[in-house]
Amino acid sequence: MRNLKARNFCLIAACTLGAFLARNGESAQPAIAKKAAVATKRPSLVPFGKISAALSALPEFSVNLDKTLKTSMKKRRDFAWKIVAKVFAPVDVSSSAYTGTLPTWQTWYGEDDFKDIYAAYRKSGSTDSTSPLNLVTTKNLGRSLSSKNLGKTLKQFTRLHKVKGLGTNPLPEPGTGFVTYSPGMIEHMLKNATSISKCDPDAFPADQKPSKAKNTWAMCLRAEFPKDGVMIKTRWAKLASGIKTYGTTATNMETMWNASNVGQFASSGTATPDASTMYTVTDEEGAVWGLEGMHISTKDVRVWTWVSLWWSKATDKDKDFGADRPSTVPAALPALANYKMCVSSDFLEGDTDPGSHYRSSDQTKSLGDALDKVKSLANGSQWCANPYLETSFSRTNCVGCHQGAGVNFDVTATTQNRVNGIPDFVYGFDNIKDAIDSENASSK
Repeated sequence: MRNLKARNFCLIAACTLGAFLARNGESAQPAIAKKAAVATKRPSLVPFGKISAALSALPEFSVNLDKTLKTSMKKRRDFAWKIVAKVFAPVDVSSSAYTGTLPTWQTWYGEDDFKDIYAAYRKSGSTDSTSPLNLVTTKNLGRSLSSKNLGKTLKQFTRLHKVKGLGTNPLPEPGTGFVTYSPGMIEHMLKNATSISKCDPDAFPADQKPSKAKNTWAMCLRAEFPKDGVMIKTRWAKLASGIKTYGTTATNMETMWNASNVGQFASSGTATPDASTMYTVTDEEGAVWGLEGMHISTKDVRVWTWVSLWWSKATDKDKDFGADRPSTVPAALPALANYKMCVSSDFLEGDTDPGSHYRSSDQTKSLGDALDKVKSLANGSQWCANPYLETSFSRTNCVGCHQGAGVNFDVTATTQNRVNGIPDFVYGFDNIKDAIDSENASSK
């Protein structure tokens, strides 16, 4: 398992190039292995990755992908696992001076990267017909993997004092991490900067039907995000402090569901994983951080495909929501063999018997049991929540809460309660708008 440092990334001679590559599943790339050279510090700057190499190989379903995913749990989960493998596909960031790869998503844009590229975009006088992604071509990986960024409280936890629906339920322990956006998302936001800056969410009541179907969910944009739009949210914790563990069996799901009116996962203890069983990075101070959970949202369907990964200890990793993990996932990154996954693609569950796809196999029976239990509890809604990212509001399905992006934060919503959306389900829209407004003001 690779361990990336923010500034003094990896002394090739000291950490052994062969081990470095093996941790990344790169034995099939001998050309890179032959680049072994003198001890060299990895720089903090790496080229921004392109989404085409990551997601272009996803299978094409029927033109009505929404219905395909909605009505078949197996097709939904198979599709989601392919998304996981593709966003973690290794991108070669080697040069003549250093050797190695990064997961594709880690070469994408953070919110600080957006500030950089928007400043360059505005200064260049670019128009909507030009491509702004060529204005800033390298990512400051050191900034991305700094203790400040890894330890930053996720915005969802700072908003909890005004969360609709949480009521008197216990507040979760704040999680730390950051959000990353694909090139397609960044380019769309740049080209819609004027519309974003002028956005007034109060101008669009929940029952106001949009005049143009192409931006039903994006009233503050000229159109919804393109298919290559992907947003990723990550939660990290220092390994030295121990990692909380969570069970997601059928019994655990029922316990979580009944813990409160919004659901609350109960920790089953703590673990001390190492870099071979958990995806880790190292900050500039030498502290090792483990990836506890991740949301991957792709604009494959109108209301997005919501995929969520969470870490699991070795004795549980191949049970319930990890029981159908295909070999292509750890092939992209070995430590992914320790992560489980859920997915939603609509407000309502269209598969009348989601557990049926998994009951006949001893390997996947525990997944069928967990899905059966969720079906009995979810009252017709789809479900997907992450023990590390939702914690104390886990009876959700991502899409229900995100429909209120730009308007409210309702953790109890699982069914559609709006006929329009403000920023196309993107909660990070507020931060992007602030960055645009701040740069516009400073440039006057």
